[in-house]
Amino acid sequence: MVWSRQEPGGDRLYWSPNTEAMGGTPRWAAPYGLIVDDAANSTTTPSICGVRSPELMAWKGSADDFIWYSRWDAARNTWGPQIRTAMQTQNSPTVVCFRERTFIFWRNTDTGAGGSPRHRSEFGDVVWQEFIDGEWVFPGNPTIYSYETMAFAADGVAAAWSTREDALYIAWQDVTHDVVTRDVAYRASWMKLAKNPKFGYVWEERIGVIPSAAPGATPALVSDGNAIYAAWRNVENDHISWTWSVDGGSWFGPYTLTDRLTSAGPALAALGTSDLVMAWKGAGDDTWIWWSRLRDGVWGEQQAFTDREIHANRPVSLWSPVLG
Repeated sequence: MVWSRQEPGGDRLYWSPNTEAMGGTPRWAAPYGLIVDDAANSTTTPSICGVRSPELMAWKGSADDFIWYSRWDAARNTWGPQIRTAMQTQNSPTVVCFRERTFIFWRNTDTGAGGSPRHRSEFGDVVWQEFIDGEWVFPGNPTIYSYETMAFAADGVAAAWSTREDALYIAWQDVTHDVVTRDVAYRASWMKLAKNPKFGYVWEERIGVIPSAAPGATPALVSDGNAIYAAWRNVENDHISWTWSVDGGSWFGPYTLTDRLTSAGPALAALGTSDLVMAWKGAGDDTWIWWSRLRDGVWGEQQAFTDREIHANRPVSLWSPVLG
């Protein structure tokens, strides 16, 4: 678990590793401040990926718009040096492991070199890169130090590797404006990176929508090795809703959890098949981080972490091993 906490004099990242997250009662070790470089602290939520253990974490710096990252130091059992990239964003980047590859998605602020944006919105285009041999490069091409522009614009994305389908899902808050009525509509949209018989792994052209989902921010996404789960804060209130799908073709629900509130949105992690953990920052003046466990389709009682807080409307980030 990692989060960004407001403190006197600035923001600071905190990290709490899993100790007994696989089976039994999930537990986390005591949290500790992670980043000591002021420029590398963050006002947004970091993202973590890894297959069997944490491998890479990325976040937006607090002093500027540059994306920073750190790699897991297995020998020291902690995060390694913080490294600033040449990539700039105004929001939280997302990293995800897919097969033996590592991707990063972020909201682009550059309309010049590196890519020609094809879609315009109040948010900005989503672009992505791949991490190859210590460098962030064009996906699938380590000789091009650039990014590829996606087919949509959004404030951020969630990503999850479905080992059952051998596919990568991404989801985002899709905001549309009616120029005549000036109505604003909120949807949860998704895409899939899957294997094509001729061209290898490519993005499917169809952009899907989770029915009846109106997220107030970027939704959370996770795979338990069998199904894809999504959760979000409702745009019309602070309640959390969730749903699941086997292949994106049909989604069940959504179901609203009226016993819990958040002003930032939830995070999801998978412990096993039909066994998930959700964590979120409370709503309004509630600064505690809360968590709950899903088993066989039923969410358990919400519990508060009394040793960790978030003093801003920011989600937490969870990591769990890739399940297959």
